[in-house]
Amino acid sequence: NVGNIDSDYDPFCILQSFGSGETHLLVATKVAEEGIDIRTCDFIVHFDEIPKLPSLLQTAGRARAKDSHVCFLFNSHY
Repeated sequence: NVGNIDSDYDPFCILQSFGSGETHLLVATKVAEEGIDIRTCDFIVHFDEIPKLPSLLQTAGRARAKDSHVCFLFNSHY
């Protein structure tokens, strides 16, 4: 199952589904980076320009599960 915070579905139900393990992939905007606590998150892929330090720390802080990873993908033109 895939959850998307920007969809027409109830975001609280989607987050609950992700947190319980029913949904395994969550696609979100910066909203998830800046304020949503998703403790079961173990892998983040960041598809933007390399963020400034505060944003980088916020992104890395979203990967809260044990042995979690953060991957930054960026265009070499940035």
